[in-house]
Amino acid sequence: TPPGPADTAGGTTATKGVNGSSVKLPFGLDAAKVPVLGSYGAPGSRASLTSEWYQLPKRSPDAPLVTMSVAGTVGYIDDLAVTHPGPELRLEFGRVEPDGSVTTVASQVPLGIATDPAWRNMRFPLDKAPPRASVVRVVAADTSSDPSGWLAVTPPRVTPMVTLNDLVGSKDPTLLDWEVALAFPCQRPAEVHNGIWEIPKWRITPDADGERVNSRNWMAGNYGGPLGMVDNDLSATVLPSYLRNSWAKDWGSLQRLTPLVDQTPADLVVTQDTHTGLWTPGPMRAIMN
Repeated sequence: TPPGPADTAGGTTATKGVNGSSVKLPFGLDAAKVPVLGSYGAPGSRASLTSEWYQLPKRSPDAPLVTMSVAGTVGYIDDLAVTHPGPELRLEFGRVEPDGSVTTVASQVPLGIATDPAWRNMRFPLDKAPPRASVVRVVAADTSSDPSGWLAVTPPRVTPMVTLNDLVGSKDPTLLDWEVALAFPCQRPAEVHNGIWEIPKWRITPDADGERVNSRNWMAGNYGGPLGMVDNDLSATVLPSYLRNSWAKDWGSLQRLTPLVDQTPADLVVTQDTHTGLWTPGPMRAIMN
């Protein structure tokens, strides 16, 4: 799983969810309402799933995707239309007949990004689904005997979307990872005054590789970078986000940052001192993460 505090990293909770699972869900999903099923620990490491049918809402321009939160390894199609092998995961679209029966009219392999085994959203564009399809169901199969080939899924969702600018705005303090800062001129970077950093409400990161290779090194808290505060003082909830009309693109991520404890304004005593360029007050951090 990826480093840092983001809620896509997995783990367990002390409280069991609606179907008895203790798995920590991503994206702020409420385990008391959202079930999770998976093949991890299944006999022979094999398992299969065919869910009941879920009703689709009326098609809407602001809700162009059916999404499903997935962990582990699954087969998917990336932004270059390359199919990646893995345990089967499909979304079947159905049409309800006059007698109440359901006829399967289409099946989609998900669009996805390469961040496994961490939680991520698989994407099923509704404009690729038959217009008369009114229900969907999940079909999954882990036929590998390799214990590392597990998968976990939550039910499908259709969620209205807003633009990042509408949600974050231009007034909230935001931590812009250095690799993406110039791409978001409308967002206000969190400020530093007299050595005190304004607590950011949001963080915008580059894609998974950029976050791992660049942000986690150049911005690391162990060396005085801003991720020291994010990792130790704030809780990060990843908000599912997508590049419009390029649904499989890993553009980066948007995180909502919440202080772990209540914050109060610092009472500053500002003084001035003169030192040579070789002076040091000591290590940047006394204790490393």
